[in-house]
Amino acid sequence: MCTATCPSPIPGETVVGSAIALFSAAEAEVLDVLERIEVAEGLPHPTIDGTWFKRSPRFGQSYLISTFGEGEVDEMLAHTRRAGLMSLYHEGPFKSWGHFIVDSAQFPSGRAGLKGRCGEGARSGSTSACTHSPTSSTPTTRTSPRSPTPG
Repeated sequence: MCTATCPSPIPGETVVGSAIALFSAAEAEVLDVLERIEVAEGLPHPTIDGTWFKRSPRFGQSYLISTFGEGEVDEMLAHTRRAGLMSLYHEGPFKSWGHFIVDSAQFPSGRAGLKGRCGEGARSGSTSACTHSPTSSTPTTRTSPRSPTPG
């Protein structure tokens, strides 16, 4: 991955096993380098219509955010399309963040209802249906998936 311009590693020092990536690149090469790091490290590599999302012309487009349940999916997708938007985001379909248990009050069929109704409805009209996941939010209580207790 490194070119002839990469510095030599510092003897005796390593970042192997770290949870960060340090890199340096000319501004015009930043996306190329980030994409190579993402793929080489086996990190999630989301795409939109087969194109890495950061390069997709759809990246950064406006979208509709709302709360809705299984029974309102089609109506909300229709509003999204009528507004000329490409994506509908649900602002909080989960009972809790970290465990991502689907809120049965909104989606009585659980994960299958969220994935099925939203996914099928969106695919039928070339619209995306998504959820926000606040992975950078700070929990007010400790939960093992987000803030394990040091042992």
